[in-house]
Amino acid sequence: MIEHLGEGGAVREGGRLVTIPAGSRTRTVRLGGRERLVVAVPWGDLATAHASTGIENITTWMSFPKAQVRGMRLLGLLGPLLRRKAVIKALQALVDRRVTGPNEQVRESGSSEIWGRVEAPDGRAVEGRVRARGLQVHGDRVAGDRPPHARGAACGRLPDAGDGVRR
Repeated sequence: MIEHLGEGGAVREGGRLVTIPAGSRTRTVRLGGRERLVVAVPWGDLATAHASTGIENITTWMSFPKAQVRGMRLLGLLGPLLRRKAVIKALQALVDRRVTGPNEQVRESGSSEIWGRVEAPDGRAVEGRVRARGLQVHGDRVAGDRPPHARGAACGRLPDAGDGVRR
């Protein structure tokens, strides 16, 4: 992730991946029972959702505190500096020394809420939410030995509302 700090974000528009400034697209979404600020992030779902559904306009979002979104925008201004190999190595060394992952108790008690919205060209829309409890890491899996959920969120389907919106 550090090696991509200076690159900004991405969305899919008209079937093509488009680079956008980091932190430039935000919206408010109801998550966990309250309004949260979400920002467009360049996740792999931009590729998998397009490949599995054919949807041409896709934005992936993640919730961040307002201060972090402001920080993303500031990092965008530092793009040329953050792309320098010496800076990347220094930041990676700092993370290696100071950042630890969640312990087993935190992984087991944690949860995520995934929100999806599909809009038809005529403005009709369908939303869905999934809450996942406990975080499971599948980093030791090899190709061909992946559980179905490891293919990306786009391979799942929202319930059929019988409204003709392609999901």
